[in-house]
Amino acid sequence: MVSPLNSISSSQLQHSQFPLSETDAGLTRHFLRVLSPWFDYCDPRRQFINEVSGRLSCSEALLKAVLAVSAQHLSAFGQFDPNVSDRYYRTALENLTSVTSASHVALNEEMLAATVILRLRAEFEDRRLMTRTVPLPGIDNQYYLVGTQTLLEEYRTFHTLSEFQIALAWIGLRQELRVAVMAQRPVCFPLDCLYIDWNSTPKHDAEWAQRMMLHLAEVLNYCYGTAAKIETYKILTARSQEWRESKPPSFTPLFSQPSDETTRFPRCEFVNNAVGKKYL
Repeated sequence: MVSPLNSISSSQLQHSQFPLSETDAGLTRHFLRVLSPWFDYCDPRRQFINEVSGRLSCSEALLKAVLAVSAQHLSAFGQFDPNVSDRYYRTALENLTSVTSASHVALNEEMLAATVILRLRAEFEDRRLMTRTVPLPGIDNQYYLVGTQTLLEEYRTFHTLSEFQIALAWIGLRQELRVAVMAQRPVCFPLDCLYIDWNSTPKHDAEWAQRMMLHLAEVLNYCYGTAAKIETYKILTARSQEWRESKPPSFTPLFSQPSDETTRFPRCEFVNNAVGKKYL
């Protein structure tokens, strides 16, 4: 894996959190091997795992988020004490909350990554994967999405988004899309930080998938927003039709099964992780 040492200061390297205890090392391995691929969907460069793995030893907030989510995932399958996993989660959330209240955090990419990671734990709750979950007073699943949106806005105030920040933004958008669809509401996300030239032809599967994600966001804003216009409807319909007709063969599912009275959605399996088709 590529370690992004150029983004880590010498002072940070002098305060490494490694080596870890046997338990924490096991949780970290579980995250890197099992959970991290979930974040790198639609990214053939695997920027998330490459960047996060290189920053873990130097970012307390990032490491605590990794430990918390990994512990929660294992506890869902009876492989970790749920009471201990709750403590990991509380510690991670308290650390993130305290650090993001400081004024210098606006340009800290690790805070954005930690927020995105902890959002996965909230998705475990939504899907009822957890054997037991202790709610945190005053915190709901919208907390992480608001944090992602706020940090992205603050980054753009000072600098152009880096490639890693853009990769995290795509992950944040995927997380927000799921919530918006379930809640039947507009998308609360700075979509303009994910620019797509609709007149160009995508160069690879990842761009085709990203195009469909951004299209879904615009469709949700149209359906549940307050400024719906017939001209917008025509544009969105044309984009959807164009995507269907132009998509590459790799977006044809390996296996497809329609929904029935026992399943709410159709079942589709693909040979790669270009999952943008599910947003169509």
